[in-house]
Parts: sequence; structure tokens; C-alpha cells
Amino acid sequence: MILVGFGISTLEASHISIDCAWEVGGSIFEGGSVTGDCCNELVSVGKTYHDLVFNFALAFKSNADKSKALAKSTQLWNRCVGIAISHTSSIPILTSKASKSKTMDDCKKHISIKCAREVGETIFKGGSVADGCCYELVSVGKICHDLFFNYALESTPNVDKSRALAKSTQVWNRCVKIIISPISSISETEN
Repeated sequence: MILVGFGISTLEASHISIDCAWEVGGSIFEGGSVTGDCCNELVSVGKTYHDLVFNFALAFKSNADKSKALAKSTQLWNRCVGIAISHTSSIPILTSKASKSKTMDDCKKHISIKCAREVGETIFKGGSVADGCCYELVSVGKICHDLFFNYALESTPNVDKSRALAKSTQVWNRCVKIIISPISSISETEN
């Protein structure tokens, strides 16, 4: 199939499973489908990685219609971003303290401590969130982002809440923009 020769260690280092890589390749080149979980994995590693895998696979598919494959790759990426952005709609948001704690625990499973700190520091102290962290943040979804923000806000006294909320929204919007922005690496290597 399309990912023959692609090193497992490369996939593991990028935090995408072999099964997901097969799903992505199968969807682009063979008309298969990609699960929501795989979409979240793909978005969490980022558009640049998606483009690299696509270009690698395309190099081994000499009979592939490159423009059609590129269109499918872009369509898959956009679909996966949509799924990742709405990913946490399946995480129940309940009003009891115990259920909020469980939801927070579910959210924490899908973002690194380093990235969570980076987002918090950006909101409350200034700076910016690195692109890689943006991919993580968007992959956990807006509900989790809001939960993290509200938790941090409760434990951060003497903060201008309206300014912090504006910064939180700004961080989220910037990260979503980064995720959906096209990367020119595919068209540059397609020539």
C-alpha cells in the first residue's frame, strides 16, 4: 500500500498511529474514510506533517492523478479540522462539581502539560502560543479550552477578567486560523 517504507519511528515521534496514517492514505488515494479519532490525531500533528505524509505517499503512487489527490488531501484536512474543532461536543458538560471535574480530566488527557502552561501564560502573562501547541489546543476543542481558561481564572486572583477573556478568545481564534491556513508545501513540491 502507500506507506510502505515509511518508518514507524517517524510516525511515533509525530504522535500519529500507523492505523491513522493508513486511514489518511486510504482516504486520499483509495476512497476510504477517516474516523473522528484519526482526524484528531492528524490535526494534532499539524498541516505541515499532513503535507509531508501526502508528498511521501504521492512519490510512491506514480499512477495517481496528482491534482485529484491534492484536492482529496485538502478536503480531508479541512474535514478533519472541522471535526477537531467540534471534537469535544461528545464530552458532556454537566453542572455538578463532580461532572465538571470528570470533564476536565477528559480534556487533560488530550493536551500536554507544556502546551497547557504555554496557553495559560500567554493569556495571563503575555506572549504567544507556538504553532505546534495551537494544533494540540484545537484538537482538544473549544469546550476544553474554555474549561481550562475558567479553571485558571478561578485560581488567578487580581486579574482583569474581561481582558483575560478577550486574550483567551484571541488565542483560540489565532490557533484555529493557524490550523485552517493552507500550507504551500504541497503545491511547491507538486511541480
